[in-house]
Amino acid sequence: AAADAAAATQAAAEAAARAAADAAAAVTTAATETTAAATTEAVTAATAMADDTMALLDPANFDATKINAMIEASELTSVVKATLKSGVDAAAAEPAKITEALAAIKTALGL
Repeated sequence: AAADAAAATQAAAEAAARAAADAAAAVTTAATETTAAATTEAVTAATAMADDTMALLDPANFDATKINAMIEASELTSVVKATLKSGVDAAAAEPAKITEALAAIKTALGL
């Protein structure tokens, strides 16, 4: 009887260990899938933002108001923002300066 009880205890312990391993695997799989989905979303959003920025900085799409808003929303210092926005405003008044102003923005943003 003692041997049967020990065998039953051993079987129960093994079953519990398998169940714990299965649960850990399920959690790992779910976490991996969630991380992959979040990474995909972040890459998609970053790509869309970069595409929008590059489209905005295309001379053919020059819109001083939108460009100045983008500059203001950036993480650049206030001095750099003021300098770039001044260049955009000058380009709005004199279209020959558009390419120069956009190049300065791209440089400042590391594009």
